[in-house]
Amino acid sequence: MNLPAMLNVAIGLFFIYLILSFLVSGIQELIATVLEWRAKQLKEAIQIILGDNEANDPSAKQAQKIANELWNHPLIRSLNQRKILRCSVGPSYISSKMFAATLLEIIQTDYDFNASGTIDDIVESIKENKKLDPEIQRRIYSIALIAQRKASASEKGIKSLEKEIRIWFDQSMERASGVYNRNVKGFTFLIGLVVTLALNADTFHILERLNKDTALRSSINQLAAKVVAENKEPSLNQINSYLDNITMPLGWSTREQFKNQVNPRYPAKPQLGDWVLGIIKLIFGWLLSAGAIAMGAPFWFDLLGKFINVRNAGQVPESTSKDKPS
Repeated sequence: MNLPAMLNVAIGLFFIYLILSFLVSGIQELIATVLEWRAKQLKEAIQIILGDNEANDPSAKQAQKIANELWNHPLIRSLNQRKILRCSVGPSYISSKMFAATLLEIIQTDYDFNASGTIDDIVESIKENKKLDPEIQRRIYSIALIAQRKASASEKGIKSLEKEIRIWFDQSMERASGVYNRNVKGFTFLIGLVVTLALNADTFHILERLNKDTALRSSINQLAAKVVAENKEPSLNQINSYLDNITMPLGWSTREQFKNQVNPRYPAKPQLGDWVLGIIKLIFGWLLSAGAIAMGAPFWFDLLGKFINVRNAGQVPESTSKDKPS
């Protein structure tokens, strides 16, 4: 196979990965919305940044209590616009400004925190506080010390502390977001594996079809180039509109097709070893597709665009001059 044909096969494969990634992403997003994963992760992250997450640790108990008070605060509850379920966990996103204002209000009201006066007075108030758990007190006290070092003479003490709490919250949420994305990636692989089995998206079979069927390869490549040219990052609905007149090398069909997929060059009477090796290859092809899907649609869209640009750069442009009679 020459280089242009190899590029076209790769583009066809990447485009199929892109379609499957969009499908899996839609399923994963639906499940995450119904089960409120983001809201649950946010509430747990807030509890962790306030105190230790060990169940028997005293700071964890008070951190959970403060997190619940914050979660049930009217300002936070007003952010929850979700209507899918009657009983909702809460909002999936809280701004750092809202978090800082609500947290300061709670500890002022219930934990003898004095927010009046200068930043020096506030630092001393936190240091002498007896109602906060020592671990939670230490964390807020550390933030207050940072605010004290940064505070200007004209700035109110509470404003300085609020500013540092917002920075602390944003940094903590970045780490929590990384944990959430890693967890989602693992779950996306599982969904991708289910979709791969349902659609029989065997990478080796797809490559075999693209390699042998020139018409199929050409039609998929034309569609891929059209999607890349017309969209910065298309949605699944947009791609579906392009797929009406094209047959993808996916799905379960006949017993003969399954035999060819397990062992496309099987002899008239294949031996047991031929079947075993073929089935191992089929399973590995499914796992390879599921792993590729877990990479996400943006990854495959970007890679698809790069391969199409490489292919187009290697094509000889058509001549624009016209033959003239002598």
